[in-house]
Amino acid sequence: MRVLFVTYHYLHGYGGGVFASRGFINAAAELFDDVTLLCPVLKGRSPEHISSKVRIVGIEDQRSAFKKGLDLISGCLHRFAKAFPELLSGERFDLIFFDTSYVCHGLIDLAKIHCKDVVTIHHNWQYEYEKDNARDILRPFRLRTVLKCEKEALHKSTLNITLTEQDRQALFREYDPEKTCRIVVCPPFEYE
Repeated sequence: MRVLFVTYHYLHGYGGGVFASRGFINAAAELFDDVTLLCPVLKGRSPEHISSKVRIVGIEDQRSAFKKGLDLISGCLHRFAKAFPELLSGERFDLIFFDTSYVCHGLIDLAKIHCKDVVTIHHNWQYEYEKDNARDILRPFRLRTVLKCEKEALHKSTLNITLTEQDRQALFREYDPEKTCRIVVCPPFEYE
């Protein structure tokens, strides 16, 4: 089975999101025959502690801070807008994982055209996380975008994974997806 795993986490550092992402990526490498990872990279840095079985396609974000701000306001979130369609047109995947609802925004419709099964991993209730942590001038745009991303991911993914029961309940409460999606809890782990 060929799997594409897409994350917006920089995988050379530390932190809860990075550790959870690495755990899921390395678990996928053990479970599936062929795993391709599409991820952001910083110049001169590459993902760390990723299984050697995983083929890494790293994308540097070439946008200026001003362009990133404009993209956030317009709803275009990430650097994968060009790389993702190119990857899908050149290869066939049996399963696509989106590591957070943020990263699947704008890509999930294309993913569903090329692949029947799409899984989104929700590290938390993203809206609450952003509300608690975003303090910049673009906060209102970020919060609006997060709501849109989470709803889109929940309703369009074949399967949604949360890391805690509390997050699963919050997503149900906020987006009422009971009849249109499936959410399971898979606690965070470090594969090793």
